Amino acid sequence: MEPTTDRYILEVLMEYAPDRIYFKDGQSRFLRINRAQAAWLGVPAPAAVNGKTDFDFFSEEHARQAFDDEQEIMRTGIPIINKEEKETWPDGRITWASSMKMPLRDAQGLIIGSFGISRDITKRRLAEEQFHTALRQTQETEIRFHQLLESVPDGILIVDRGGRIQMTNRTTETLFGYRQEELLNQPVEMLVPERVRATHPQHRADYYAAPHTRPLGSGLDLHGRRKDGREIPLEISLSPLPLKDHTMVVAIVRDVTERKHSEEILRAQATELARSNADLEQYAMVASHDLQEPLRMVAIYCERLRQDYAGKLDPQADTYINFAVEGARRMQRLINAVLEHAEIGVHLRPFVSVDCNIVLQRALIALQDAIIAAHAEIVADPLPTVKGDLTELVTLFQHLLDNAIKFRGEQPPHIHVSAKRHDDAWQFSVRDNGIGLDPKYANRIFIMFQRLHPRDRYPGDGIGLALCKKIVDHHGGRIWCEPVPGQGATFYFTFPPAPSNT
Repeated sequence: MEPTTDRYILEVLMEYAPDRIYFKDGQSRFLRINRAQAAWLGVPAPAAVNGKTDFDFFSEEHARQAFDDEQEIMRTGIPIINKEEKETWPDGRITWASSMKMPLRDAQGLIIGSFGISRDITKRRLAEEQFHTALRQTQETEIRFHQLLESVPDGILIVDRGGRIQMTNRTTETLFGYRQEELLNQPVEMLVPERVRATHPQHRADYYAAPHTRPLGSGLDLHGRRKDGREIPLEISLSPLPLKDHTMVVAIVRDVTERKHSEEILRAQATELARSNADLEQYAMVASHDLQEPLRMVAIYCERLRQDYAGKLDPQADTYINFAVEGARRMQRLINAVLEHAEIGVHLRPFVSVDCNIVLQRALIALQDAIIAAHAEIVADPLPTVKGDLTELVTLFQHLLDNAIKFRGEQPPHIHVSAKRHDDAWQFSVRDNGIGLDPKYANRIFIMFQRLHPRDRYPGDGIGLALCKKIVDHHGGRIWCEPVPGQGATFYFTFPPAPSNT
C-alpha cells in the first residue's frame, strides 16, 4: 500500500486518533470502529464489535437515545454537531461525550448508515458540575449569611485592616442613623465619639497586632456617635475574620441605652432602699431604747399599785390595775422583740464555721423550764457544721423549738430535729406533733405581728417566726413550713455548708 493513498491515511487515522470513530449501517449496527472506540467499549480489537449495536454495551436508556438519533439522521440527512451525551452503562457508571454524528452515503449519495466521532468529556463535565455545585452552595451560603445578617437584632460591621467599613446590616442603620451606602468604604472612626476619635486608630492597630475574640459585656465603657451627633452607650464584640490573604474584623454592636437606664434606676432604688432600711432599723433601735426607760417606770409603778392597793379598792379598780400591769409587761416584750429583730444583720459579724449540735444544746438550755413544764421530748439527729453567726443561729433554733412547744395539742410535745445535704446547701427540719395550721396560712406566719390564735389560748407576740425568717435570709437561705392541720407541722430552712464540709 502506498503511504500517500487515501486508504493509508484512513488507516492511520483509525489507528492513532484519540477520539472515538465509528461507522454504522442502516440498522445502527457497527460496521467499523477505531482502536479508541474499541478501548472505550472494552473489547480487545475493533473487529470484535462488527454487527453489534449500542444495546450490547450500554444501558437501555443510552442505547435507545443513540439509536433514535441515528435513525433521525438517516431519515432527514441532518447531522448532529457537538452534542453532549450522557452515557449510562450496565454497571451504573455514567460518562459524558461530545459527539458529532453524520449521515453515511454511498457513491451515488444515498444514505446507507451513519458515522460519528466522539470525545470523552467526563472529567470536564464532572469539573463543571462540581463548579456549579460549589457556586450554588456559595450562593446559598451567601443568601443565608445575608438573611442571618439582617435578622440579628444587633448592629454588625465588617471592617478591613485600614479601618474602612466593608459590610453592615440594617440594624446598623437604625443604631447610628446612617444609610448603608453612607457607611460602606468609610472609616469606622466616623462612628466613634470625637473625644476619642484621635486615639482609635492606635487601638485598632493594637488589635490587629494580636487579633482575638472579645465577647460582648467585657466590662468596657464604650460609646458610639450617631449621625445626629448624639452619643449612645454600646457593648461591642470583636472577632477576627481570616481571609485568604488578609484579615478583617467583625464587630457586633449592641445599644445598651435602655439597660444602662434600668441599671441606674435599680442602683438609685437600691441606694434609697438601703438608706430607708437603715433609717427604719435605726429608728426601731432608737425607739426601742428610748421607750425602755419610761415603760419600765410605768411597769414598776403599776406593779406597786397592785401590791399596795390590792383589795383596798373596789374589784373593778383591781381589774384595771391588772390590765395596766399586763399591758406594760407585754409592751416591754414587744419592744425587746422589735429591738432583737432590728439588730439582725446590723453588727456585721463575720460568718464562721458553726457546729449546729452546739447551737441546739444552747437553745435547749435556754428553753429548759418550758421543756420541763410541757413534758416535751426533743430528739435530734447528728447535725452538720454550717457557715454563719453563732448568736443568730441559737436564736433561730430557740424560737423554732419554743414555737413547737407552745403550739402543742393534748399529747406532750414530741419534736424531731434533723438535717440532710440538699444540692449545695444543708436543709434542716424541725418536726412537731402539735396542732398544725391551715396550709393557706403557711406564708402568713412569717410576717411580723401575725397571729392565728387568741393570745389567751396561745401566748406570744407574733414576732418569733418573723425573726427566724430574717435570720435565715441574712444567711442566704430560705425558710418555709409544711403543716398538717391537727397533726403537727414541719419547719424547713437551709444554710450554706462550712467550707471544710463535703
